[in-house]
Amino acid sequence: MIKILVISDSLDQSGSWWRSFGPFTHLRKNSGLNLLFMRMDQEDVKWTHVADADIVFMHRPWTKLHKQIARLCLDYETPIWLDIDDHLFKIPHDNKSYEQYMDPEVQGDMISMLVAAKVVTTTTVELKKVLDRFRPENDTVIIKNAFLETRWTGYRNVDTRPTPRRVLWRGGVHHERDLEHVTGDIIQVANEYPGWEFWFVGKKPWKIIEETENCVSVSGTDVTSYFKILNQVRPDLTICPLFDNIFNRCKSNIAALEGLMAGGIVLAPDWEEWQGIPGVINYKPHAFKYELRRLIELCETDAFKQLNADGWGYICDSYKLEDQNKIRESAIEYLVNINQDFKLTVAATNLRVYQSASGPVQESKR
Repeated sequence: MIKILVISDSLDQSGSWWRSFGPFTHLRKNSGLNLLFMRMDQEDVKWTHVADADIVFMHRPWTKLHKQIARLCLDYETPIWLDIDDHLFKIPHDNKSYEQYMDPEVQGDMISMLVAAKVVTTTTVELKKVLDRFRPENDTVIIKNAFLETRWTGYRNVDTRPTPRRVLWRGGVHHERDLEHVTGDIIQVANEYPGWEFWFVGKKPWKIIEETENCVSVSGTDVTSYFKILNQVRPDLTICPLFDNIFNRCKSNIAALEGLMAGGIVLAPDWEEWQGIPGVINYKPHAFKYELRRLIELCETDAFKQLNADGWGYICDSYKLEDQNKIRESAIEYLVNINQDFKLTVAATNLRVYQSASGPVQESKR
């Protein structure tokens, strides 16, 4: 039985739900893998853990401890698999994690781990371009954030819409600039539509609260409770304003998936990651306020439900965890056979086939 040591900064956070504990738990239940989950902030990973594993998987590695584990992997010839789901080499100055990740020594450590890894996976085309700079073969593999349909169907409620109708924004302290650059627009539109509620889950938007009468704020919570909140709020419109920088352009479209799952439509930037999804309407620069008004009006029409139904059908076809886990299975096959030339060739071919199924890598539209 293949044994994988899965290491994450925090196994119970949303990143783990999408990229480590969530997908690997599904893999274990369906393919019989032997998994050992360890949290960097709570457990001491020793040489015995590394030597006993067939593969070491690390999600968002950046600390000295991560680097020590990578060195142990090289000592014991245990292949390294890294998963990076943010542009950790270009954290904006306003982001609370700037000092944590942008320290020159941390940057050097992350690069050395990327070079040492046998497999590197990521979430988006833009982020693949970034990580491929450190991979001589340009072999970073895209595994999209995906969901287990049977689990999400339980959170979905489209039979009745809430009264009053609702707009939702979700995000934490790392999204302060994203929200602040459209705060004036949101205040103006919220006051124009007093019959609508504007919900904010995560960061408390003090300026919006002070200048509107129809703002509802809910504190951040764990990922399971968050999906229950989505089910209860049932937003007609989820808004995803993002300040335009390379860090944000590398982000995945999780917010769009969640908004469609909750039964509504989505307003998101006109960037490649968010384009071509039914029910996701893209706003051009400086047009956020106009599109917000337009979509509120659209939610009052018959076209609204059809847009959501089309979007839900699309993500059920294109963002299934079962499909994305086939890429993970191919990566596992590649790693366990890494010293066997014939099997390595077959596994590498399979990995490329699954990668090509995710679509061609194209230059971003600027």
